[in-house]
Amino acid sequence: TDLPVKGGKWFDHMTVGSHLPNYDSMFTLTHFKGHTMGGFGGSNKNIGIGCADGKVGKKWIHEADSGNQWGIAMEELMERMAESTKATIDYFRK
Repeated sequence: TDLPVKGGKWFDHMTVGSHLPNYDSMFTLTHFKGHTMGGFGGSNKNIGIGCADGKVGKKWIHEADSGNQWGIAMEELMERMAESTKATIDYFRK
């Protein structure tokens, strides 16, 4: 399922899990967690990575054009993760 990323730098849409549109709300419980490349993950990581489609969306966020999940700059990874989060938050905002 594709959700638009309004005003995105890296994406114009994000591919999320196919069942996400079946829900009208989301509740997020977040614990403090470090991430090797993304710093402290929190809700941004839980939503942005957690809701991204496992075959396409997560790959778009982590790999970019490098073909290597560790070959992306840390700042770019965080921006991509934030845009994925934005797609999900904007969807549930309505």
